[in-house]
Amino acid sequence: MIKRALAVVLLAAVVIACIPAASGAGTVCFIGINDSVPLYLSANEVPYYKGNLLYVPYTVFQSGLGGIAVSYNIEKGSLVLFTRAKRLVYDLEAGTLTDEAQKVSNVNVVYKNGILFIPVAKAASHFGLTATMLTSDSGSPVLRFTDGGQKLDDATFIRKAENLISIILAQEGTGQNDEVGKGSETEPEEHDAGPATIYLAFAGEAVSAQTLGALNDMKISAAFFVTAEQIEAAPDLIRAIYAQGHHIGITAAPEDGDIETALQAADRALDRVLFFKSITALVSSNEYTTETYAVFKERNGLDTIDAVLEKAQTPQLFVCRTDAAVVLQTLLQEQAYLPKLHETTYIPGISETT
Repeated sequence: MIKRALAVVLLAAVVIACIPAASGAGTVCFIGINDSVPLYLSANEVPYYKGNLLYVPYTVFQSGLGGIAVSYNIEKGSLVLFTRAKRLVYDLEAGTLTDEAQKVSNVNVVYKNGILFIPVAKAASHFGLTATMLTSDSGSPVLRFTDGGQKLDDATFIRKAENLISIILAQEGTGQNDEVGKGSETEPEEHDAGPATIYLAFAGEAVSAQTLGALNDMKISAAFFVTAEQIEAAPDLIRAIYAQGHHIGITAAPEDGDIETALQAADRALDRVLFFKSITALVSSNEYTTETYAVFKERNGLDTIDAVLEKAQTPQLFVCRTDAAVVLQTLLQEQAYLPKLHETTYIPGISETT
């Protein structure tokens, strides 16, 4: 699970500056995604410069930002990055890159530690992605990745990120972050008392085109937990959710007796539609344990949105299953802080990352 979680952490970093190797209290690079800092990278598998080009693991494009999907075929020597409108096809043996207009250009790729690295500049710009390297007050590098949905300018963003950066740097000094994906290293950013911090997720009937449209109108990112049946019944909706940049996890229907079997079926269905499997799962059983998925446990006797908003001092997971429009409007009125849920997010009493 640790290796798989580390791979997922790399998914969300789109570009990163060349950083000296980190061990123990060494340098780490924080990754900003629009208005949040959901994760960071140690220097174990860090992207690097070769000449004037910055190389990153191909997996960084599997984060869902920009709606990019990834297909990597080792046997055929091909890598494809694509959205509904754009596509880049890497012929790894020929060293060529072909776009959706059939324009061919040369490209160099590198294998490092058995991982495929590609130059990031051409790929990122092709899909309309922007990255800005910033520096925190503590001197830490922060790579902010934006897709046009950000609300904070760079100065405000870096100021709000400083609390989380300080926490992680303190943990670096005590050797507590040897493995990415553990709970305390991904605790949500601290905020002034007031607005509640809510990780917003949708499941059941709320997984709909109407919900997706409302999120788009309000410029809100969220997580969707879907079953195999939902994926198979509405593959275009699942692709649209992914293309809009939302996180997709899997879940089991209430009538599913064997949770593990249901989650595996959902993962296979997701792979057929989006060419990847999720390691994020939502379950309602407190007895379910696994080494396969990063599990978020839905509380029995679901809280109402009003009850969740009252818990302003503690980050909460709110799973919306109905009345999505009402919930979203309430959150906006209350000016709730809505960080995006990730595989590495830790919420006390809710997360069970392994």
